[in-house]
Amino acid sequence: MVLIRKVSEGNCFLLAGIFYTLFITVFSLFPSQDLPKIDWFTADKIGHIGMHFILCMIWLLFYFTKNIGRDFFKGIGLVFGLCLFYGIVIEIFQEVFTASRTADVFDVAANVIGSTLGVLVFWKVKPFFKI
Repeated sequence: MVLIRKVSEGNCFLLAGIFYTLFITVFSLFPSQDLPKIDWFTADKIGHIGMHFILCMIWLLFYFTKNIGRDFFKGIGLVFGLCLFYGIVIEIFQEVFTASRTADVFDVAANVIGSTLGVLVFWKVKPFFKI
């Protein structure tokens, strides 16, 4: 518990959020023909769920460690909304800026599922962070 508290006192979550968001951006715009050939529909959707779950968790941890005592639901709504907006923007960027990727409504749905799971898990673990 002491380690969790020490990590949450600094800007670790901010740095993690920035780097992870950049990682997703680069990975999402990487040419798809260079990726290994597997059952893409299932793997891709699970990947979207996992990436947005982590994205939402990191930004929630950052927001609430910096805004202790603030309106919980307002913070959840802000971070959740920004994660969803980011997921939609990435899909648009894939359509507009890459030759080998296209926007996919099922990817957006997977992003929503991942972010929703992030919110639900955060709700359960927030007491460990004294939020």
